Amino acid sequence: SQESAGLSDAEFTGRQLVAHLDLEAGWRRVKLDLSKKRGFVRHPYLHDLIASNESAWVTSLRDAIASGTYSPAPMEVCDVPKSGGAIRPGSILQLRDAVVYSACVDAAYESIYSRIYGTGPLRDFAYRLRDPNDRDGWFLDQFTGWKDFDRASIGRIQDGAQWVVLADIAGYFEHIDLSQLFSDLRAAGVDGLVLRQLSELLNAWTQVTARGIPQGQSPSDVLGKLYLASVD
Repeated sequence: SQESAGLSDAEFTGRQLVAHLDLEAGWRRVKLDLSKKRGFVRHPYLHDLIASNESAWVTSLRDAIASGTYSPAPMEVCDVPKSGGAIRPGSILQLRDAVVYSACVDAAYESIYSRIYGTGPLRDFAYRLRDPNDRDGWFLDQFTGWKDFDRASIGRIQDGAQWVVLADIAGYFEHIDLSQLFSDLRAAGVDGLVLRQLSELLNAWTQVTARGIPQGQSPSDVLGKLYLASVD
């Protein structure tokens, strides 16, 4: 028990949380994003420095979580130009925070997948999630969705469709309401300890209180898809 082991509340919670998080998988996902040049800023040597002794680096991160001493660093914002003169607020996370973020979403992934795809047919042509039992990364190749969209569109035209409606959600990621997002995650059945750590991360990174998730991060793409699933 916590009392017999002489653990503080933070240590007790940290040790329980570590059992739910696969930090090695989180690090693999961060490296995958780096290899695909995801994100808006890259440090040319940081990954190589960690890779020189990555086992010890991941172990030190696990120890920090288990001891209750881990806390996320603030997120930096990188203004990224968009077409039409607009600006996208890209996110820059510390690599250790990106690993924890990825590990949390990975722990929640099966529940998120079931919540999105388990409630019936979904017309989903973009950022399709891989089956939890058969995946290398979280997303299928984007061209799979594009080809299906192409076929579906041609089918509609052949059936007599004469109009196309285009819509875009302005400032999507930075305006996601965290209370609604966590309501969606709870409804999906995500573990409470994982939710608690996700809440600590996302609330540490908001630019407006209780709103917004980091842009340019694969875990955010998964959470953003869950958030919009009811609309889709």
